[in-house]
Amino acid sequence: MNNTQTNLYYTELLVSAGPRKEDYGNNPTLRELGEDAGGILSLPNKTYFWISDGTSQEFALYGFSSRKFAQDLGTAFQEQALSHYVNGLSFPDFIQQTFDTVETNWQKRLAERWEIVKSNQDEESFIELLALCGDGHRRQAWSSTFLCGVLEHTEKKLYLYNSGDSGGFVFSEKNELIAIKPNRQRNFIAIDWIPNRHAPICNLIGRNYKNIESYFEQIQEIANAENALFLTDGNIDFDKLIKLIDGKEYLSIVNFLTKLRLNNHDDKSLLCISQLSLSGIQQQNNQKNQMNLCSNNNEEHNECSSDI
Repeated sequence: MNNTQTNLYYTELLVSAGPRKEDYGNNPTLRELGEDAGGILSLPNKTYFWISDGTSQEFALYGFSSRKFAQDLGTAFQEQALSHYVNGLSFPDFIQQTFDTVETNWQKRLAERWEIVKSNQDEESFIELLALCGDGHRRQAWSSTFLCGVLEHTEKKLYLYNSGDSGGFVFSEKNELIAIKPNRQRNFIAIDWIPNRHAPICNLIGRNYKNIESYFEQIQEIANAENALFLTDGNIDFDKLIKLIDGKEYLSIVNFLTKLRLNNHDDKSLLCISQLSLSGIQQQNNQKNQMNLCSNNNEEHNECSSDI
């Protein structure tokens, strides 16, 4: 990109909640809908974005659920995005702080809930809601995918983190298609009751989230990114999608996905980032102004220059 051209990006997020996979009876705490979550934060020269997909089968416990976990990942990402934007935090540190924020907030909420449980003398009932793991240890865990990133407009550089079975495609300047493949590295958070402790604890589990290197495997840096689209697994099988879109251009793929109708009873999210050239928009506006001028001249003089 030269200095006379500025790139703008049009970002769109489409989310559709699917019906429950199972009949959970009359218990309203087990019948949440819409575990998908997503968001966009547009700042000068940077676009931040995320989509997440909580696990459907895990039940809610006093406001703790996979749905809430998916939402809180996005909320924490947005909060840390401002620090990343202002302070120039590295992308791996940015992602690690996002997860640290979620864990800290959940532990705080759990401590507040535990005080209410104790005041009601209901500790035993609370603990029995957690699954027995052996030796008196009990746990309830929740999981969510998390795909997030930041696109730097001037450099056309995309920083991406993807943990779980969401995926997507990035298109470079030469319309090269780069597949962001799903993986099995879902994110887990759990409430644990350990015998001889005075209160339950809440932690991210499954890998060492405190180790910055644990994030590197899910991080990608893509240069010369012009367009991108990302989707949760409810849209279509990713390997099948790759075959269906082979050879198609970006807008054709977006059009195909937005019209896709599936009966798989799952939530669906689609996030699209499309480049708009400011010089191209200005050129179109100039052409419209010339056409309007021509129209006015026609009314006054009944003639128009043929080179417009």
